[in-house]
Amino acid sequence: MLRAAQITTLKNGLRVATSRRAGNTGIQLITGAGSRHDSISGSASVLGNHVFGKGKAEFEACNLGGAYTSSVSREETALSFTVGKTSSAAALSWLGKVVSAPAFGDKEVEAAKASHLSSSDHEAGFLGARGGMTRGVLQDRLQMSCFRDNALGNPLNGTPEDIASINGGSLKQFHADNFNSNKMVLSVVGDFDHAEVVKSAEAAFGSLAPKALPSIVEKPYFLGGDLLYRNDEMGANAYIALCYEGVPLMSSDSICFDLMAQIIGEYDKSAAPTVPQTISANRTMNEIARKMDVGCANHYKMFNKQYTDTGMFVWFAEVDELAVEHLVGEMIFGVNMLSSSLTDEEAERAKRELKRQVCSAVETNSGAAAKIAKNVLNYGRHMTTEEYCMRLEKVDAEDIKRVAWKYLHDAEISITALGPLHGLPDHYHVRRNTAMWRY
Repeated sequence: MLRAAQITTLKNGLRVATSRRAGNTGIQLITGAGSRHDSISGSASVLGNHVFGKGKAEFEACNLGGAYTSSVSREETALSFTVGKTSSAAALSWLGKVVSAPAFGDKEVEAAKASHLSSSDHEAGFLGARGGMTRGVLQDRLQMSCFRDNALGNPLNGTPEDIASINGGSLKQFHADNFNSNKMVLSVVGDFDHAEVVKSAEAAFGSLAPKALPSIVEKPYFLGGDLLYRNDEMGANAYIALCYEGVPLMSSDSICFDLMAQIIGEYDKSAAPTVPQTISANRTMNEIARKMDVGCANHYKMFNKQYTDTGMFVWFAEVDELAVEHLVGEMIFGVNMLSSSLTDEEAERAKRELKRQVCSAVETNSGAAAKIAKNVLNYGRHMTTEEYCMRLEKVDAEDIKRVAWKYLHDAEISITALGPLHGLPDHYHVRRNTAMWRY
């Protein structure tokens, strides 16, 4: 069981959230700064993943007997630490030093840039003759396709040219502009007292100063279009990502989008689930698994991504080149069905599955700390698993139809794809099929 977090705001504006539970201590420090806030593209990734997260930092974390990771997204940078109870105070002190006073000397910055370029080099070359592909790379291109005129479309890891222009001064300025105490949340889950954590946090992060929060001038414009990389020589499989415009984090329709993503779900042809996919109650999965008696996809996944002012409702698929048109047609049809013929049974099935996922995400103390930190950063409070499930339970099939009709029916779409795409219909026809044409 994960209790509702107790939250204290320090004098400098940093919020400390704790929940008491047995086991190792999970620590999450999250900052509202990501690639969207880059002045030089790639700054957030170099700082978060390599200045904070590689080499010396990992070595020092291991000396404390803990496991340390860092991650950078469009709007957030997160540092995660899992340690034993006796090392909790030392871990917070170490984390405070890492974030408050990182090294920005020429030697450290050049090493971070080299590490960043080395780690992303295999992905940067995915357009080569033989390719190489990860879902993250194609989704990064999809982000660029959807929001070409906004910083939200910045490449997450920057470009080699941009990375080369980063220096100690620019990285120090990015840190000063974005890693401020009132933009940060410290979440700790473990067997200890809240007051102890607050005291340790004041000592570790008290030197950080607050700064005026930036205002978002206008909502990013969602651009319907294509960003296609046709390569008939890279193998038999094509990779496709298609996006509808979604809703922001604070939208009242946010949970409906989570549930709609679960209704379409995830399919893996090589999996052997208890219920065979060819007889699944998930209609999209069922149709794709049975198409032409062999199936028309190797894998697909639907998911809901949300930001402070907009969102993305996305599916990603890996498909044989001969089945591209079939796959695109079935996925578009599956989304269309959300607004026209969803049944109560489908909604209830998806609600059970989503509840199970939400509960599984907080089974460990590190997972629970991550959830609490993200909640407090985005909502200003902790939305417990029980509250989320209660809200989810109030959603029915009619609510989903209403939301799907409002946002997904006859809607603009953006597509990115890689590989042998000779079977991909042109954008006009795919866009036209987002509406159910019945006479």
